[in-house]
Amino acid sequence: MGTHSFEKEGDLNKNIIDKRGNVIKKFEDISNNQFSYEIIKKSIQDQEGCQLYGNISILKVPGNFHISSNSYANIVSKLANDGLYKFDMSHTINHISFGKEDDIKFIKNTFNTGILNPLDNVHKADASNKNIYEYYIKVVPTTYIDIDGNNYNVHQFTANSNTLKANMMFPGLFFRYDISPILVKFTQSKERIFQYFVELCAIIGGVYMVCSVLLTILINSSSVFFKNKEK
Repeated sequence: MGTHSFEKEGDLNKNIIDKRGNVIKKFEDISNNQFSYEIIKKSIQDQEGCQLYGNISILKVPGNFHISSNSYANIVSKLANDGLYKFDMSHTINHISFGKEDDIKFIKNTFNTGILNPLDNVHKADASNKNIYEYYIKVVPTTYIDIDGNNYNVHQFTANSNTLKANMMFPGLFFRYDISPILVKFTQSKERIFQYFVELCAIIGGVYMVCSVLLTILINSSSVFFKNKEK
């Protein structure tokens, strides 16, 4: 909503990974720009990447969170001048969700319904150094009530994506989200004994009708067969 917060609330971590996706070590920001430049220069030459994981707190208003190199504009400019501006925006979304992770895992195991992680395992490969990837997310507040009456407040979401040319902007990965004003509720309940017997009778009646029809067809077919044989 027109504001830019840098890791204001939450717990985000970054790992340096090799070109095969294996973790090398945890990344630590370095204040000395020249030293940072040499490290980033070597990382680019070694085709290293970044693994980002953790959680952030967001307000329940439309907004976005993104991954880009905007905070290192001076280093990016120097890399461009040296002909080393080759950022590969290929990425894999291992997991993304809205809400408490423990609640989401419980809901997936207990309810087995809802769209909780539609972006998991999405992969896009692109070494062109010229694209901005945008994911448009519609977040729907959802309440799950289990058989014991416990409430679990999480969020379902749908998502689609788009790819734009960076032009004069830095390549980046944007997640633009909007919160739906509609609340969805799933409730578990026990089946009443009366309803159970009604359904059981309906099943028995259906089986009886099918058997009767099959028996009638079989008798008629046998009768026709023996009459034709006597002739």
